[in-house]
Amino acid sequence: MLNKTLPRIKDLNKILLLLIIIWGLWYKSGILYAASDSLPYKFFWLIKKQQSFPQKNQLVAIDNHDTNYVHNVKFIKIVGGVAGDLITIVNHQIWINHTLIGKLRTHTNSQQPLTPIVNTIIPPGWIFVYATHPDSFDSRYREFGLVKIDKIIGKVIPLW
Repeated sequence: MLNKTLPRIKDLNKILLLLIIIWGLWYKSGILYAASDSLPYKFFWLIKKQQSFPQKNQLVAIDNHDTNYVHNVKFIKIVGGVAGDLITIVNHQIWINHTLIGKLRTHTNSQQPLTPIVNTIIPPGWIFVYATHPDSFDSRYREFGLVKIDKIIGKVIPLW
């Protein structure tokens, strides 16, 4: 009788171990869906925040960043500028150092006014984020603003 129960206990241990691994992966990561067309992908794998600072050109997920027009939304954006980088507006275009980020718009798609961010140096603890779509609502505009690093929940990897 004892021999018949041993394999079952081993199977339960394997299942328990698998559940612990899955929970650990889910706790440290997850899948995000992007509802907007700001980026060319819809699904992203989220790797929750590590102790390192976001890097330029890295895709990040942002939470609890209230803007003038959008609230309680997770954003997925590209890090375009970090502390010490110079933001400049020239001919209705945003530049970070010597890299063109994109053109500026005057209104959202729903005709709400957009105000360009001012020429400035990004302060410590903040980042400039953007997306590739020309209609993206991002740090180019005061209504969105720079993002505090502590609002970054992790980096994201596009899936499809």
